[in-house]
Amino acid sequence: MTVHMPSRRRFAATLTEVLVVIGILAVLVAALLPAVQSVRSAAVRTEAMNTTRQLLLATRGFADAHGGRVPNADGRQPNSGWSVPVALWVQMGGTDSTQVPPFFTIRSTPRGDAKSGTMPPGGGPLQVIEGCSFAFSGLVYRDGMRLDSSVPDGLSTTVAISEHYKRCRQTGFHYPDTGSQCYAASGQIPCPAATSVGRRTTFADYPMFDDVYPVTTNGVTVGSLPLTFQVQPAVEQCDARILNSSLPGGILTGMLDGSAKFVRPGVAAEVFWGSVTPAGGEVVSLD
Repeated sequence: MTVHMPSRRRFAATLTEVLVVIGILAVLVAALLPAVQSVRSAAVRTEAMNTTRQLLLATRGFADAHGGRVPNADGRQPNSGWSVPVALWVQMGGTDSTQVPPFFTIRSTPRGDAKSGTMPPGGGPLQVIEGCSFAFSGLVYRDGMRLDSSVPDGLSTTVAISEHYKRCRQTGFHYPDTGSQCYAASGQIPCPAATSVGRRTTFADYPMFDDVYPVTTNGVTVGSLPLTFQVQPAVEQCDARILNSSLPGGILTGMLDGSAKFVRPGVAAEVFWGSVTPAGGEVVSLD
């Protein structure tokens, strides 16, 4: 008796079938990538908003502990020589002489850099070049500023904190800095200085620096230059005189009442700069 064994046929994908599978996979990846990027961007934005609210809460706590006065960028009383970021870090329970405050290293600029190190005790001489992703209003964090009497425009409509690149071109924003001098490659130079390689972490800080600042005329406020802020500029195109956002679609701002707002690039100049002034007499809202 003859036994017929089943033949073993080998199946192999044709080149056309392989190309079809690759094409399907490419379409799926292309469809999923925007969703993944959107989720990642939303997570970064949420993290930044939480940090902004922490800094605003620390500002309120500092003022409550010092008769209504907020820390000032000059490092004078009541912040005892510390910069604004260091004073708020201490208010949040950190120390003034160990590691870099963690919330300053959450995000780097998209194409920027940062160096690690330790903070100078008591706001002493600059020991490290460490960037800060947040900038503090020179109109709010100034000597003599009081939350209970110096903000007639309203806490909910006054910008106190915002995003800022750690480095714009050759200019770095150094969180320990308080002084009235700019830093150049050859040492200190008088302020304002458009070519400074180092400065404190402030915005609208004029005449200390060459910043764009709000100018109010007859109840209407605009910028000293026709600029507001930048959204995701390359570091070589970053303008240190204004705010810069590392988030797509706008910039994150923190108001003195503790709220965080996301401002779109199309905001009118008079609305944006009117919100930067604590006592300009305007009636504006970033909402």
